[in-house]
Amino acid sequence: MKTMKMFLFNILLILTIASCSSGVKPKSSFTEPPAGFYAYHSDLAMEGTESGKYKDLVVVLGEGKRLEFSRKTLYQPTWVTNEGRYSVDELFSEKDEDPNLDYTYVRLLKSTPEEIVVHWRYILDMENINTINKALDPTHISGLRAAVHEVFRITPDGSIKREIKNAEGTRFEDWNNPAILSRQTLKLTDTGIEHGQVEWGEKGPFYPRPAVEGRAITELRGNDALLASWTFDEGMQAHEDHVVEQISNTVCPIEGGMSLFKAGVSGTALAFDGYYTGVSLPSPLTLADPGSVTAEAWLALDAYPYNNCAIVHQSTGFGEEGFFLGIDPYGYVIFRVSGQEVKSASKLKQAEWTQIAGIISPGKISVAVNGKVEATFDADMTGFSLPDEPLMIGRNNEKERCSDYVRDFDQNLEYLYSIQGMIDEVRIYGTALNKDKLASDYDSFKPRDSRSSLALGKLPGDLGVAESFGASYKSLDFNEIWDGLWRLPDNDEIVVKFDNLPTSVIFWKGTNYAVNWVTDNNRWFADQSSEIWGPHGCSEHMADKQLRMSYARIIESSPARVLIHWRYPCVDVGYVCTEDQNWSDEYHTIYPDGTGVRKVLWGGGQKEAPGFQDIQLLTNPGEAALDVVHLQALSMANRKGETADLTWSLPNIMPENSIEDADIELINTKSEYKVFLAFQGACFTPWGAEEQSRYTEDPFAGPWNHWPMHLVPSDGRYAVDQDRVTHFALAANDCAPEYGSLILYGFTDQKIDAIVPHARSWQTPPAVVGTSGAESKGYNKVHKSFDFRAGGGDISFSIDASEESPVINPCFKVQNWDSETLAKLSINGETITAGPSLRQGIIRDVDGTLCLLIWTEVTGTGPLDILISR
Repeated sequence: MKTMKMFLFNILLILTIASCSSGVKPKSSFTEPPAGFYAYHSDLAMEGTESGKYKDLVVVLGEGKRLEFSRKTLYQPTWVTNEGRYSVDELFSEKDEDPNLDYTYVRLLKSTPEEIVVHWRYILDMENINTINKALDPTHISGLRAAVHEVFRITPDGSIKREIKNAEGTRFEDWNNPAILSRQTLKLTDTGIEHGQVEWGEKGPFYPRPAVEGRAITELRGNDALLASWTFDEGMQAHEDHVVEQISNTVCPIEGGMSLFKAGVSGTALAFDGYYTGVSLPSPLTLADPGSVTAEAWLALDAYPYNNCAIVHQSTGFGEEGFFLGIDPYGYVIFRVSGQEVKSASKLKQAEWTQIAGIISPGKISVAVNGKVEATFDADMTGFSLPDEPLMIGRNNEKERCSDYVRDFDQNLEYLYSIQGMIDEVRIYGTALNKDKLASDYDSFKPRDSRSSLALGKLPGDLGVAESFGASYKSLDFNEIWDGLWRLPDNDEIVVKFDNLPTSVIFWKGTNYAVNWVTDNNRWFADQSSEIWGPHGCSEHMADKQLRMSYARIIESSPARVLIHWRYPCVDVGYVCTEDQNWSDEYHTIYPDGTGVRKVLWGGGQKEAPGFQDIQLLTNPGEAALDVVHLQALSMANRKGETADLTWSLPNIMPENSIEDADIELINTKSEYKVFLAFQGACFTPWGAEEQSRYTEDPFAGPWNHWPMHLVPSDGRYAVDQDRVTHFALAANDCAPEYGSLILYGFTDQKIDAIVPHARSWQTPPAVVGTSGAESKGYNKVHKSFDFRAGGGDISFSIDASEESPVINPCFKVQNWDSETLAKLSINGETITAGPSLRQGIIRDVDGTLCLLIWTEVTGTGPLDILISR
């Protein structure tokens, strides 16, 4: 790695910011924030752009004193006092710079009168990231574990507890060990920073790994012909990251990022994560009689592989040379020997232990499942031998594309992958096992409960009614092997909960931090993102498979409303970005009644903003699209109140839009609460016939399973079963960018005609007239609020509501409130009592000044006289 001199780097960064801000008039000067102890998001770069509004973070610690996390220093904290500017020490002298902040960000995790907590994320080895990007290696494990996460815990007296976690090269077990954490204390003074000694954490691995509980161990009978055997029972004792081949007593490392043992058919089994986990015998296996061999294993699949995947093999070309015992992408056992293949008649069940075997006998190859031969092929075994390659368990040794991809080779890159599930009791025999021996082995090891001890994943919907409305950072788990892929800090995702609705709005890493509107029974609606075309297909949020760049942050969370910032790159599945500025910033403003506005800001080099809207629904493993939504999947309406239902028909008949100016939609999920959408302009197109999986019985577009969650470098792969989380699509409004790139979302248990007034109140809001005591800034569609700037006294105004421009649950934002005290609100002379119908919050504006937020549950179709008093 190369370290750039900070002086030269700052010059380069200033020039970069200047070039990216061409045509934008900067702010005149930085405004000194009021004294106190608080934090706020700001624009210290003075860009004056909406997308840069919250990119910096300021922590105020008294009058004229602040700790800045600024883009100008790549968020390396700077302490500013009347005496000067002082940098917090950089702890890694070999840290590469990220001048465009593609991989670097800062988040405010907590802000209370007692403590402020800030998270700073960056990449140490940018040179390595750039190398794997240039090599089109989007699944390289370095992409998952390249970041450093620093957390600063700041108290009002200027004391800071600094915690550092470096993910480089870590295994999951080490990442979660407290010993990996490095610490430093700092003290902010009027004249500088007192840096304490760094207490460096250990790098790991932390041996021994703790033992796990397994099943009773079954002893193998009649093993005279064994050439190699792995029991995977190492997990039952304190262990390291390897297993032992029992015949030669050879240590075999567990490759990948995790060593997860679970109860197997006998003792423990080893879990494989679908991408990186593998076990190999360092020295190639040799055969005394190549014409008589058996490979045997027990398998419990979490999901079918994306293409042919080895359970155990010593081969090249996926069995063109040598032997390859594996699973095809549809769940069938395949045995390939010297390019000849035999396939099982039965399909393996998901999450259930199954014994499989591939048998080579004179002139034949066979596949056995659960002790019974299911298929035999007359094979030419002339010249069969094992290549000079390591024998491998659970992982391929050559790259391959996924099966069933939607478009061409260029949109589907080759990659290495492994079994996703559990493997136990792998054996290689130097003989062809007969039916009696196969059956005996099966009967000996068959568990009473054939279910896998690795639980299938489930979309983490965080259901139920909360005690209070608001947003919080949380950790959302799926299942053990998927969770083990990531090197993220605790509470990395965002959940918005309601105290009057059993629903959630979730910004989850599994959907690349995209917003998900989750119903009462865990039905997930996840919209699209800004999408352009790159060298390897769609460039969009879905393609940032390893979350190298995407993130989400809480900007506001008060009793009155929540504001979330989601940022993502438009890269393709090869991590190619056609322009340095091809990024999108989204702002999601969410209210206690379950409504929210999405604003999409596009920073790309092309002249017009790309489309970003497409109704996507997710399924859990084991679910089909028609378990989630009715065939009458959508209802639509226009502002005049005309409504229609859209019904898809099997096998692939798609409805037409019968209301051309429809700009309101209701998604008819099989749930009590459903999600609705409203747009500023009409351009509504149902779709489904263009891209349909031939494996599923539904008429919708998809389902696909290249996203969410999945790391497969494909921009479109049809789901072949119900084994994985999938997404499918119903309709899109591609004209949304022409009307301000805005969408209103919400939850409802009503029919679509009840949604029309809600949509009107946002689409054609009423005017504010007769304002006194403040400057009216009118209605802000981006945040669904009436905005004012206070003048010092009481504020009064009228809202000229009507049937066409009603008021429904309005929010009032008052800048320059200059007080921590909440207001009194009266409407048409009636005082509104604090409670569920009146929510207030005090937030900090981008200059650090106080703002008042008022949300009230009131509906009006006539003039409303409002009084906000102190």
